[in-house]
Amino acid sequence: MMKNELILNNIKSFLLERNWENIQETERYLKLRAPISLISDDFILTLPAKDNFMDSQNILRQISQSIADLYDMSLPSLEKIFSENSTIFSIRLSDKNTATGEMPFSNFEAVMEKIKKLFLDAATFAIQAKPIIENIADEAYDYLNNCIFQQTEEGSFVAKIKLPKNIYLIEPNLFEKGISSVKVNENIIKSFDLVVNNILKNDRSVYEDDFIKTNNDLINVNILEDIEDIFKKSKTKQINFSFLDINDYKTLDPEELTEQRKELLVNYINFLKDKFLEQIDLDVTGKIVELRSRNPESDKDYILILCIEDGRYSWVGAHLNNEQYDLAIQAHRDNKEIRLLGVGKKLKTQLSCTKVININIA
Repeated sequence: MMKNELILNNIKSFLLERNWENIQETERYLKLRAPISLISDDFILTLPAKDNFMDSQNILRQISQSIADLYDMSLPSLEKIFSENSTIFSIRLSDKNTATGEMPFSNFEAVMEKIKKLFLDAATFAIQAKPIIENIADEAYDYLNNCIFQQTEEGSFVAKIKLPKNIYLIEPNLFEKGISSVKVNENIIKSFDLVVNNILKNDRSVYEDDFIKTNNDLINVNILEDIEDIFKKSKTKQINFSFLDINDYKTLDPEELTEQRKELLVNYINFLKDKFLEQIDLDVTGKIVELRSRNPESDKDYILILCIEDGRYSWVGAHLNNEQYDLAIQAHRDNKEIRLLGVGKKLKTQLSCTKVININIA
């Protein structure tokens, strides 16, 4: 397919997907009427029926400019959509410090690092389909390496990234349909939608078992943590996200990101961790490598034990009452190992004991 033909077909698809009405079609041209929801006037756009017309490049650019003006979109982004059928992800940071399109390098670097991790986690989630990711899939880097930065806009700081549309992370075969970058893009969009339109609006249904079961293909703790980190590292209260492709233009605006609203996301992440992390029986013996007590009269003193599990070093953290903590201090002072029996959960880097059954000096 010639490039002008591709652009023309994508423009038609873009408009028809957004409820433009085909009011007249001949061998030479196609007339489409804009939906009333977009513009109250009787606005009609005329497209050439074929791509072999005079001065086609300029005419297609003028049509693209008209569409960009109607939808208040960036012309360069729209032209990328029409010429490559790609998806453009944009993150806009708006405050007095970004009004000229500038941003401190340290902030930019931190936000981009979190977006990079988001893409890797989303690709891994598409491949592994697990609610908590332990290791990034090798194929996830193929997705990341096909993401391309676009130019930014003034008036705020806008980072634009062209997401890969037609690459396979896992090739299809006779038995499996494969995993494409389209699935990763969907994971990213759905995750932001969940955060903005449910979690930050304090929608309590997200805590219900039915919701989690129905949406298990979009709920991933790592991706939600990445979005939380993006909020944190951006250091601004005004941030929004948009996704633009032929079929849709989705804008997600969390509105003002107060500390209370960000806490809603933190609470939901902690809830999911408690729900998804598997409870395991603990019987470990090892040396205490950390003792921590903020209040000697509390029953929330903390220890960290270094032990060997399955031939590898492992760390086990536990909160103790005063009597148990005194025993731990004695074992640490005498350079002796301690045995801990309890129930716990496997975290990313260590085991967490949620219930201490017994503790004694080995």
